[in-house]
Amino acid sequence: MKSLLFAAPLLLAAVPANGGDTPALTPHESVEAGIHAMRNNKLHTFLLHTFGDSAVAEMRTGWNKERQKKAGATESAEFTEFINKLTAPGAEQALMEEFRPQLDEMRPQMTMMVGMFSGLIGAALQEDENLSTEEKRNATQMMDALSRHLMTHDLCDPRSAEKAIGILCRSARKLKLESLQQVHDLTFEALLGKGDIALGALKEIFEIYGFSMDRWLDSVKAETVRTSGSKATVKVSYEFLGIKQSMNAEMVRIGKRWLREEAAAMIETR
Repeated sequence: MKSLLFAAPLLLAAVPANGGDTPALTPHESVEAGIHAMRNNKLHTFLLHTFGDSAVAEMRTGWNKERQKKAGATESAEFTEFINKLTAPGAEQALMEEFRPQLDEMRPQMTMMVGMFSGLIGAALQEDENLSTEEKRNATQMMDALSRHLMTHDLCDPRSAEKAIGILCRSARKLKLESLQQVHDLTFEALLGKGDIALGALKEIFEIYGFSMDRWLDSVKAETVRTSGSKATVKVSYEFLGIKQSMNAEMVRIGKRWLREEAAAMIETR
């Protein structure tokens, strides 16, 4: 699956709004409904309406198999140690003391690291045979914009790091998971509910470093360009860090749902 950073506008175009029990939405209304789900940190709704009930049922089955596996003693101990570092009283101060020297060490290397990261991602995008020419162009422009953005922000600023650590610790406490066994005890829906919390925290941390994922989602506009029977083309436009982009999403109606052609193909081949 493409990373969220590059694929979200396309994934959003796959999302029908409220499932099979409600009146069918138009293709562009499906896009808008998907935006609403992601904007409000509703991962289960996003997955359900993007890939359909049967696909999510397979995900649920896969998780149920995974959660039946007994975690090793070492793995359990490492998880407990990690979660305790985030949730213990005074965790924020302790973590900041631990990371402050590393921030000073990393600062001189950060520009080079961002450049290397951008180059590696750019090369991978060009070699990805699953991406169209339009998707490669848009993704490359987004990667370039992100790199420029990161290079103009002090990613090693102690004040920013302190805020990010605070969000991380607060969210870890909100998860209320003290052991790996508690993770295994979660149902699929409960697991995704924890994911909603993590997604919200990630958005907050991005905000600290000048990138608003919600502002990006708010900028997405959808327009049904043409409809022919059970097929439609939706133009999806958005603004990412000052770069205005648009792309066409080819969609197929399956029952009351409008899905991206790729999502529909996944359903048909299972």
